[in-house]
Amino acid sequence: MKIYKIAQELTFYHGTNNIIDGDFRLSQNDPGWFGRGVYVTSYPEHAKIYGKYVYKVSVNCNKFAEVIVSDNYKKAIYVGDAKIANEKASGNKNFLQNDFEWSNLFSDNLKGMGYCGIKITLNGKPNAEVVIFDPSDVIFGERI
Repeated sequence: MKIYKIAQELTFYHGTNNIIDGDFRLSQNDPGWFGRGVYVTSYPEHAKIYGKYVYKVSVNCNKFAEVIVSDNYKKAIYVGDAKIANEKASGNKNFLQNDFEWSNLFSDNLKGMGYCGIKITLNGKPNAEVVIFDPSDVIFGERI
């Protein structure tokens, strides 16, 4: 008997300066603070920070790590496996020395644990930023 993992499809928003017509699968992704991936948010107004066009996107992902940040990213709490991934990436010391290297190590550690993304609570707003590691898990819908 085969057991299939059913992923929950979630809706988020993505800000960009590019016009995207119809459904579109993103092939490139942002190297961002928490690793390579597609950065989305639960808040359309937050998406506008990243571009003049905001798109509704569907995300097919079922396992997220969690990070809580505040004070304009000066403070971060890594929850559960995210704490382990941070420690394996040499923690905040490595982030301060080389944020690009740290972000790749951090996200690679999470991918190795079976995570497809990271949900980031920013200044008390859950899912203010969400990183989806695999661009093929993101499907662009309508522009809002």
